[in-house]
Amino acid sequence: MNRLKLLLCLLLLSMISCEQKSSETDVSKRSAATNESPLESARPPEAADDPTVETPAWAELHIHGAMKRVNLDKDLNPIVNVADALPAINHGVGAVGGLLGEITVLDENIHVARSGSDEVGFDHYKNAEDLGALDATLLFGAKVDAWQELELNEGTDRDALVKTLEAWRRDNAPGQPVPFRVKDPAATVNWHVVDATRFPEGGATTCEERKELSHQFAHSGIEVTLVGIYTTEHTGVIVDHTTPVHAHVVLAAGPGGHLDTFTLSEDARLMVPAIP
Repeated sequence: MNRLKLLLCLLLLSMISCEQKSSETDVSKRSAATNESPLESARPPEAADDPTVETPAWAELHIHGAMKRVNLDKDLNPIVNVADALPAINHGVGAVGGLLGEITVLDENIHVARSGSDEVGFDHYKNAEDLGALDATLLFGAKVDAWQELELNEGTDRDALVKTLEAWRRDNAPGQPVPFRVKDPAATVNWHVVDATRFPEGGATTCEERKELSHQFAHSGIEVTLVGIYTTEHTGVIVDHTTPVHAHVVLAAGPGGHLDTFTLSEDARLMVPAIP
C-alpha cells in the first residue's frame, strides 16, 4: 500500500513538472514575439532558410520613421536630425519634419524642398554641417559604394521599372531591398512637395490625399535623376500598399521632390548596386 502511494506521488510530481516547463516555454515564445520588431522579423525567405546568406551592405537600409505612423497615427513629428543620419547613407529619400517638404540624398548632395508657404523653396547642400537643425519625419537610405548601369526601354513607366527591378533582384539578390537610380536626359515627370499646412483638420489619411493637397509640378523632356528604393518587405514603412517603389526626382536645374508618375526616354539608364 505504501509503495502504491509512493508511485502515485512520483507520478503527480512528474505531471506538475511537465506543466511548468510547458508554461515556461509558452511565456518565452510570447516574450520573444513581443520584443521582436516587424522589420527585424521580415527577413527574406532565402536568408531565413540559409543562415550562410549574407545581406549585401547596400541592402542594409537605415530607416527613420514609418509611413503608417504618418497615415494611421497622424504623427508628423520629426524623428531624426538629418545631419546625424547622413554618415550612414549616400542614397536616400525622406520628408522634412512636420511634413513641410522633401529631402533627397544623392551622394554628397542633399536636396531639400521646403514648403509651408505659397511658394516652395529649393536648397542644395554639399556639406551636412550646413543643414543645421534640419530634421525629418521620414528618412530612408542606404550606403551604396558602387553602381552598375542597365539599359531601359523607351517609354518605361513605373510598372515597367518595377518589373525590371524585380527581375534584377531575383537574379542577383533575392528578397533584398534595392536602392536604385535612373538618369534620363529627356524624361516626362510629375512630382510634388508635401505641405502639411494644406491638410484638413485631423490630417490627410492617405498618400494619394497628401499628394493632391501638396505643391504639384510637371515637366516634359527634361534632364533628371530619379532616386529610389524598391522593396516588397517594408510596406507601410518605406512604401505604401499601392507600389513597392518610393522615389524622388532631382532636376538637373536643381529643384526636386517626391516622384509621382514618369515616362522615360530611350536614353534613360537604370543604376543598381554593383554585384562583385
